[in-house]
Amino acid sequence: MSEVADVRVVILRMSRVTTVDATGAHVLGDAISRLRRRGITVLLSGIAPHHDQVLTALGVADRLPRFPGTPEAIAYARDLMRGS
Repeated sequence: MSEVADVRVVILRMSRVTTVDATGAHVLGDAISRLRRRGITVLLSGIAPHHDQVLTALGVADRLPRFPGTPEAIAYARDLMRGS
């Protein structure tokens, strides 16, 4: 995921994620950090509250915009693209 080229926004669709443990959260956090260092905006959609608590507690997804579903995240991403 961190090797994608010519991308300005990535939406991580979390609605089908069944479990998030500390190891998975840190791997996800590393991928998010790599994308953000390249200037890519990262958005989260459909994240379950208990998964969000794990990511927040571990500081993995601090300050990332969250959306209840993918359509809302896509609309936000489109607005970002229009503004740039």
